[in-house]
Amino acid sequence: MRAIQIGKTEDGKKFTLPIELVTQTIAILAKRGVGKTYLGRVMAEEMLRADMQVVAIDPTGAWHGLRSSADGKKAGYPIVVFGGDQKDVLPLEETAGEVIARAIVECGFSAILDLSELSENAKRRFATSFAETLYHLNRNPLHLFMDEADEFAPQKAFKGTERLLGAMENIVRRGRKRGLGCTLITQRPAVLNKNVLTQCEMLVAMRLVSHWDIKPIMEWVNVHADPKQAEKMIRSLPSLPIGTAWFWSPGWGDIFEIIKIRKTFTFDSSSTPKPGQKAVRPKAAAKIDLNKLGKEIAATIERAKADDPKQLKKRIAELERLAMAQSHPPRSAPITKSGPTEKEILRAAQVATKEEIEKHQKKIAAACEDFRSNIFTTINTAVGRLINDITKMKFSPPLLNARSPIPKIKLEKSQRSEEKGATVAHISPGRTNLHHPAPFCTIKGSPVQRILDSLAWWESAGINAPSREQTAFAARYSANSGHFSNMLGGMRTEGLVDYPSPNTVCLTDPGRKQAAAPQSILDFDALVQSVSSVLRSQPLQRIFQAVIEKKEASREDIATAAGYSSTSGHFGNMLGKLNTLGVTECPRSKPGYVILGKMFEIFT
Repeated sequence: MRAIQIGKTEDGKKFTLPIELVTQTIAILAKRGVGKTYLGRVMAEEMLRADMQVVAIDPTGAWHGLRSSADGKKAGYPIVVFGGDQKDVLPLEETAGEVIARAIVECGFSAILDLSELSENAKRRFATSFAETLYHLNRNPLHLFMDEADEFAPQKAFKGTERLLGAMENIVRRGRKRGLGCTLITQRPAVLNKNVLTQCEMLVAMRLVSHWDIKPIMEWVNVHADPKQAEKMIRSLPSLPIGTAWFWSPGWGDIFEIIKIRKTFTFDSSSTPKPGQKAVRPKAAAKIDLNKLGKEIAATIERAKADDPKQLKKRIAELERLAMAQSHPPRSAPITKSGPTEKEILRAAQVATKEEIEKHQKKIAAACEDFRSNIFTTINTAVGRLINDITKMKFSPPLLNARSPIPKIKLEKSQRSEEKGATVAHISPGRTNLHHPAPFCTIKGSPVQRILDSLAWWESAGINAPSREQTAFAARYSANSGHFSNMLGGMRTEGLVDYPSPNTVCLTDPGRKQAAAPQSILDFDALVQSVSSVLRSQPLQRIFQAVIEKKEASREDIATAAGYSSTSGHFGNMLGKLNTLGVTECPRSKPGYVILGKMFEIFT
């Protein structure tokens, strides 16, 4: 079977990938103008040459060149273009996503969906119904190219885009079982959803210069690969020549190569026009049988209507009205003397009507079952996220949760504070030797108080400006939740907190006065025990204890001590969580090593 030829290695050898790439997940990350869309089109060419089905979601109108040869004078590949100024069929409507996805799956043709003439909201509405339908119906090998993928899988999903993000997660995480592969192409890795990015099996990195755009690569590395290799790649990214890319896939194919991308066989419709030059358009294109395509799409629409529960119920209502009218004919209706009697005609009509009603009822039942299957997947994804958020909210420092077994807390009668009027919790005299940094004196404090007390606790641990993630974690919130962001914004307006640098929060003097003062930390063991009680997740505690025991060790040693494989995605995720919270650190000066975070510096 044909291999996919991408380009050449540094030593001049051909670089190819197996045709099974069609059902794999790839992320192409690069700054603007260095050839990321060009590379995507090279991959699409190879798949089309191998008679594989491809679909490109094209928000910028840069993919239609696949229809023409490189010089624009001959035909290219017979791939149907929907929408844009090079369209084969009528302009795309934002409501057509489901119908087009059905037609692509049922008729098996390749397509370019040019969304460049739609508004941003219309693009997302089209992509939502298209992605959901494609994931539900497809069962044969099909590769989906998502250009400008950050528009469809953003890091922060605002209201109205939750369904689209869920559909993209389904395609990337579970699409392979349904024959779906996916390539995500973006010039803004920093705003591409990390849950989607880290699930990609192959990373393709071209020139990147921004620290914020290189940082997501390390998150992918923490899940899939070796930080030592990452150091070599990351150092080269700012100076990579145009048209050159790193291909990295540790789990699929064991690939780690820097590749010079070959020239396309088709027209370069993604090139940037130069000043003083007119835009060149191809003169020839592969022909599409529009009559056949139109009939196939029309047939798809009719089948969709036939399976639509609303249409079926409407038809049943019409039949029932017809049956009622036939059972009560007008008195003036003439009665024929020859042929079937009136009763026989009525009986036959009732039988025929009943049979048609039963047939449509079966269709409704099947459609409802199909709907339940779809909605189950959507609900399952939403519930999973909700459980994940709730689990995060349960993480708390020692005195946040009165049920916490570490430390044991004895609650005395509420005492009204003269200054703040808070319900105060005191540590039992028999446990005062623990000296935990107690961040919350108010067991059931307001959201504002919880955030202030969280910041006070981090100060007691030696971190005066914790990150948003650290602040939210100790306050029992999700750092990405709108409620947490709104609370921080209001507190900053009131002068209780400030943002000394991007993604960090600190107390102001008024905020520090209002925060519940934590107990002093007397020794290293007390801080360790306090942090352990914050880390309610057993995997987090195991890895943290391994770092405590080793003080400084390689990633492999830490994983072994915690009972994990250093290459497993779960271990990478857990270690990344500890690094984000500042509990541990992977220093750049010692690639591949793990040490205790800065909060422990005063004791080491």
